[in-house]
Formats: sequence, C-alpha cells, structure tokens
Amino acid sequence: MSDVRRQWELRAQNSPTCLSGVLFQGLSEQSNSILHEWHAWIVRTQFLPRLPHSARLLDLGCGYGRLSKVIATERPDIQLIGQDLALNYCRMFTSACGPCALADASAPPFLPASFDAVMAITCLMYVPDEAQTRTLAALHSILRINGVLLSIDPGYELQHLIARLRGNKSRSLTGGQGFKREQYVDLFRPGFQVASCGGNRHLSRALIVPGVAASKRRWIGAILARAGEQDRLASGYDRFALHRWVLAKKNGL
Repeated sequence: MSDVRRQWELRAQNSPTCLSGVLFQGLSEQSNSILHEWHAWIVRTQFLPRLPHSARLLDLGCGYGRLSKVIATERPDIQLIGQDLALNYCRMFTSACGPCALADASAPPFLPASFDAVMAITCLMYVPDEAQTRTLAALHSILRINGVLLSIDPGYELQHLIARLRGNKSRSLTGGQGFKREQYVDLFRPGFQVASCGGNRHLSRALIVPGVAASKRRWIGAILARAGEQDRLASGYDRFALHRWVLAKKNGL
C-alpha cells in the first residue's frame, strides 16, 4: 500500500463521516460545513440541471458520499457510482449511496461512454502533474457524447500565500496541490467545452483572517455563511479563491 493510500485510509478511519476528513483538516467543522454547503449549491444549481433523467453519474474521489447524498435527495432518479482510493471510504459509500470502485483517479475501471456525468470534487488536486493529462483523457473516454464533468479544486495562488504565511505548517500528509487561475480552465480544453466556472472569493477572504478558519463561535459561523451567500451571487473566478469550479461538456463528434 502506498503512503498516500495509507494516509487516506487513516483519515477514513479516524474521521469517518466528518467534513474535516475529506475537506480541510485545519478548518473547524463549522468552516468546513460552510464550504460544503457552497459545494452542494454548485451541484444543485449548476450541475444537476444538465443531467438527463436516470443519468449514470460517477463520483470520483467520493469519500463517504457527502455530495452524492445531496444528489440522492435532489434527484433520486440518478444512478450513483463511486470511486475512491481508500477501501474504508468505498465501504461507506456503498452503504450510503451505491456501488463503489477501489481505484486510483487516473485509472477509472469503467467502459468507454458508460457515464452521463462525472463529479470530481477536490480530486484532481491529488493527481500528480505527469498523470493529469492521462486522467482527463480517461474521464473523457468514460463519458458519453455531451456528457458533463464538474470539477472543484483549490486555487494555487491563495494556497501558496497561506503556506508562506504559515511556513508550510498547514501541509497535509495526503499532499494535494492547487491550480493557477488560467491553468485550471486549460486542463479541460482538449476534448471538452468549458460551459461555466466560478470560485468562492468572498468566503476565501473571510477564512484567511487569523483565527476565523479554526473558530467554533456561532457569530463567526454567521459571518462565514453570509460570505458563502455572496459567492452564490457572483462568479468569483479570480486569482485569490480558496476553491474554484469548472463545468465542462464532452465535445460531440
């Protein structure tokens, strides 16, 4: 077992259904909850309306199924399939949402043109540079023509700034890297048409205030919630965003 897989198994074991297990370990559960709600908003309003009835959807890097559970509630017609690096998460996803494959993100074990949609939330960030092109090609292959891919990952610029301010003390044992603003959209250019994109600049600015990210105080939670609401009203795809998202469609013939 690789060191990265071992670390993910430990996170699944120690924080089985905690948001800090699949999002940011350095953030309070309150802060991660606001971030999760923003992710869920993107899924509900930007992603699901593009999926046909009875769509087959792959949740890549599914964890325990935090966003697939949202989809199951909103769209029970959708067939959910998970894929994760950690066996413990695969078992949790199977119990809560549906079948799950134990596999690396760069090698999804599925037939070509077998999915209507792929959701890769904070997943590509863990794919090494040399495997990114191969991973996107694999996702392109398993999608049907006009299939939809939703991806959310950290922005490099803010991630790098935070690491410098903290002296790299916030680095996770599971690794992970952000993408530069222009680089992230360009990842999807070969074979995909970028339909829309966005980011959470307001929430990001609130979270980098010292003491806010780790705080459990309710009044801080209310401030973060308002920042999350602001991010739903504007694109936010700018240089200093903690997370950015891209919605892309597989090109037709």
